[in-house]
Amino acid sequence: VTDYYRIDGANHANRFYKNLALTDNTAVYWGNSNDFYIKHNAINTELVNSTGHVYISNYADDKNIYFQSDDGSGGVTTYFRVDGAGENVQYAKNLLLYDNVNLLIGSGGDLQMYHNGSTTYIRNNTGTLEVRNQTSGASDVYFKTTTSAPSLDTFIILDGSAEQTQFTKNTEHQDGVKALFG
Repeated sequence: VTDYYRIDGANHANRFYKNLALTDNTAVYWGNSNDFYIKHNAINTELVNSTGHVYISNYADDKNIYFQSDDGSGGVTTYFRVDGAGENVQYAKNLLLYDNVNLLIGSGGDLQMYHNGSTTYIRNNTGTLEVRNQTSGASDVYFKTTTSAPSLDTFIILDGSAEQTQFTKNTEHQDGVKALFG
């Protein structure tokens, strides 16, 4: 004889010692008003909360929370994880933001990246916008775009080893605009 289920009055708990199998379309509800439930319908699984916030917490020191799904070839892979030891979120797959959705960076969303389907914008709404290439040793920064022929051409090079800015295409100064030297 073995326990399958026990009402534990001393600890005010119901204890299950074997699996609890619920049939399809049977939900488990929590809360006085059934505010939260988990249900499976033979195809999809739902976790539904109808009040307050939802918290997913891991109190184990330096451990992670993994978000995994099918990898397209019959296996399962991690798409992103909350890294408790590194104190960051690590993405193992591409992060796709649809058109007309901002990527907001900074606690006030001060730096914004946005694509509307045809034009991409990078906006800095506070302070200075600084672009750096801080690789070890002298390195370069290239500014490229496509030309009338569909090739990718370099227009400006910030050459770290030569310590100079190189223009690889003509520059045109409009009327009333000065080029100042020295």
